[in-house]
Amino acid sequence: MYAYTKIDVLCEDNGKVISSEVINYKQNSYMTVDVGGMQLNLQYDSRNGNYRTTKSGLDFVADSPKSYRIPEEY
Repeated sequence: MYAYTKIDVLCEDNGKVISSEVINYKQNSYMTVDVGGMQLNLQYDSRNGNYRTTKSGLDFVADSPKSYRIPEEY
């Protein structure tokens, strides 16, 4: 089983970077993250090679998460 490290999500409008938990991820397609209790559904942008979304008039962007293997005893 695999999990993902926290990722940094950048709000392009105000420059704030928020450390976020990855909830769901499909490489080169979409990613759902939890940003302080609010979920963002980011779609893959093949031109820029990252994930993007707009919510409440703000633009958010993030890179792909890094995965790691969870030992089987968990």
